[in-house]
Amino acid sequence: MRPSLGGGGGDVAVTAGAGSAGVGGDITLTAGQTDAASGGSITFTTGMGVPGSGELEIRTEVSDDAVDSGSMMLRTGGATEGNTG
Repeated sequence: MRPSLGGGGGDVAVTAGAGSAGVGGDITLTAGQTDAASGGSITFTTGMGVPGSGELEIRTEVSDDAVDSGSMMLRTGGATEGNTG
């Protein structure tokens, strides 16, 4: 990664499609899988700044119909020997 020369760093936005009659689009991030070594990783890192670092927000939106809201699951991997995530 090349640092910005005299300006701000560039943004990256990933947005799934919206729908008016059906469900909205999904975003799935999947790291690489292998049989020979450790699987790939996904890392979210907030930006560092002089007054403080950036925020990391993970949320589900409120349901307009107040029926169901999205669920949240955080799960670490298991291991037969050694440490787990």
